Amino acid sequence: MKRVLAAVGLCCVMHGMHAQTLSYIQTDSSRIEYPGDSSTMMYFFDLIDKMQSGEMQKIRVAHFGGSHIQAGYWTEALADSFQALGGYTGGGAFLFPYRVVKTNGPPFYRTHGDGTWKRCRAVPSEMCKGLGLCGMGAVTTDTVASFGFVLRPNAHISAFNDIRVYHNFNPSYYFQLPASFPATYRRMEFPEGGYTEFIFDQPIDTIHFDLHKTAMDNSEFFLRGWSIENNDPGFYFASLGVNGASTYSFLQCTEFNKELATLPPDLVIFSIGVNDSQDDNFQAAGFNARYDSLCANIRAVNPHCAILFCTITDNYIRRKYKNKRSLDVNAEIYKVAEKYGAGVWDLYTVMGGYGSIDKWYRSGLASSDRIHFKSEGYYMVAGMMFSAWHKSYLYHSAQKN
Repeated sequence: MKRVLAAVGLCCVMHGMHAQTLSYIQTDSSRIEYPGDSSTMMYFFDLIDKMQSGEMQKIRVAHFGGSHIQAGYWTEALADSFQALGGYTGGGAFLFPYRVVKTNGPPFYRTHGDGTWKRCRAVPSEMCKGLGLCGMGAVTTDTVASFGFVLRPNAHISAFNDIRVYHNFNPSYYFQLPASFPATYRRMEFPEGGYTEFIFDQPIDTIHFDLHKTAMDNSEFFLRGWSIENNDPGFYFASLGVNGASTYSFLQCTEFNKELATLPPDLVIFSIGVNDSQDDNFQAAGFNARYDSLCANIRAVNPHCAILFCTITDNYIRRKYKNKRSLDVNAEIYKVAEKYGAGVWDLYTVMGGYGSIDKWYRSGLASSDRIHFKSEGYYMVAGMMFSAWHKSYLYHSAQKN
């Protein structure tokens, strides 16, 4: 039980300010609501019980969103807390070479690469064909290039012995580990799943691939990310955020469903909607339909997958105007949640409602754009979200016993 209690409080207190010390934060409203059937979340709770009893090894969680999620702080803090439920060090994560394409990413790993790489992402200004699960791509036409990453110290995954490299299977390109690579491994190709897999004989925390073009043509090598896992029990966390992403974004990724099926999630967390609400042409019906399609795609891959919605934050439009559309957006989220038996965590109300982003900014928890949080703000949000989920989990456990 000590580990469980540590998990609940971890994100709220590890970086200083506690939510209960701020009068404008409505901690009493921080709960998971179930507008409809809650059976899929109860099924997810049962999976956790099975992992804690040793009946299963891995539970998979995917967190989708925009810039709130690409920054990594929110999802990484959630991953830390879920791992603390059992003192787990196993599981895995989905990674993308953010640094290679000159954008920000989660702090628990650092990517590197040589050559010229172009960034694609699921927003109108950078959209391209072939995007997959994480909504981003790194593309090169160079004859020689490289890519890789190193895990940094963190509380949820420190090593892996299995990696899947998601990419286009272009016969003009071949990538490989350097001859000096210290571990022995098996390499397997899975074109139908869109990835090449490497299984190592020992845990590693660093990897580097050399890429070579074998034909003189104008074709591209398209890297869509990595999935890493180890053999110890624990939570696999996929942080799938794209700066500027809306509900429209992931629906445009042609490889999304195929890649999702290779890593079928047991829980999906949706934190999408701020960018939809910033659109002057926002229409509630269209927003509802897009979220409906996203949920349908998730359930097509795993009919038992639990879904948890996070309502959008209070925010400003173009740094000047308080966003009055947030309530309309959040009303549609509740409707979709009811249809799909999903849970809802009402961040909008918890953070203080209309105009509260100003208070978060004055407290040093939000950025001057009145949209994004600072790292401390994200840790606080993650802590309150996990605590709300955990209370629901404990209630379910008490009812079973």
